[in-house]
Amino acid sequence: MLDNTPSRSCCVLYGSQTGCAQEVAERIQREAKRRHLRVKLSALDDYPIENLASEPLVIFVVSTTGQGDEPDNMKKFWNFMRRKSLSSECLKNVKFTVFGLGDSSYSKFNFVAKKLHRRLLQLGAIEFYNRGLADDQHPNGVDGALVGWLRGLWDKVMMIYPLPAGVEIVSPHVTPEPRYRMVVCDKNNVDLSKVNSYIFNTSKSHQGYCKENPYMARMIENRRITAENHWQDVRHIVFENEGQPLPYAPGDVLAILPRNTKDQIDHLLKRLALTGEEIIRIERIDQDAPEFPFGNQPITLFNLLEKYLDIQGTPRRYLFELLSHFATGEEKERLEYFGSAEGTTDMYRYNHKEKRTYIEYWMIFQLHNPLWTIYWI
Repeated sequence: MLDNTPSRSCCVLYGSQTGCAQEVAERIQREAKRRHLRVKLSALDDYPIENLASEPLVIFVVSTTGQGDEPDNMKKFWNFMRRKSLSSECLKNVKFTVFGLGDSSYSKFNFVAKKLHRRLLQLGAIEFYNRGLADDQHPNGVDGALVGWLRGLWDKVMMIYPLPAGVEIVSPHVTPEPRYRMVVCDKNNVDLSKVNSYIFNTSKSHQGYCKENPYMARMIENRRITAENHWQDVRHIVFENEGQPLPYAPGDVLAILPRNTKDQIDHLLKRLALTGEEIIRIERIDQDAPEFPFGNQPITLFNLLEKYLDIQGTPRRYLFELLSHFATGEEKERLEYFGSAEGTTDMYRYNHKEKRTYIEYWMIFQLHNPLWTIYWI
């Protein structure tokens, strides 16, 4: 990898409620690194906003939630940006673009991206590339707008930051470097009282419930409301609400933090010839990668699989791009096709409609990769 100078750098900031905008931001980060750019990646509320005026190039990726509301992890940022005391030239040295994620079935379609775009211009920032607006109603989802927008984005970025002589963009066919390392700890050298010590704050007296401070509730009803022979499984779910009623309004998002079942985990562990009692520690190889909630604390493999890895989730397109590096022949061609823009429709049909899971693909992945090397998917 090229030893980058600060002049070839960009900042990717996201506001994400359910993780989709974060995934797009991480995709932009990966593609930027292939172009030998130094990349800062951060949720908007985690970013030191006093540094914004000195960023030469910023790519914002924001979703709209509820009735035109900003995501939880950009509320503080947006409140600051709305201050009337801000000068109309305070961001005059910043080049920016915005990509929004929204749903056209709502009246305030991509409202957050539009108002952020407008406010940045009011504060003197220079738009170096037209904003993009994704529509969840598109047959290809976010990719319906994102693929073409990214193509034009990189054309503009490379005009601003040409590659040095003799340096080329890293081919997508080159296997990416792992972002994490899983270290198996010697139990004799670990303070067992600190294993699995990370817990969520579950105080019901806290007013601001969020991912780090969830409201603990028991599910009392789970009923399918679509026909059994219908491909889409839509359910009516009821949670028990103890204590003071939770306030909510139309358009609010309910985020659920489930756990994988013991049967699912045991099935995976058996295939991997592991017990789950192994004590491990996650180390970041790529310092731009997001940190796990438990940081560098020791944790059992079972606890990692139970609470932190979405082994039953439906993979996104990047998984196929990643797996293609470890396959050959027709299998490799098929995976590359699913990981490309051209294969989006077929990938959705094969992957999403069939509800295939990470655990299915993980079996293939494990054949080619040691357990203690993890890619961020």
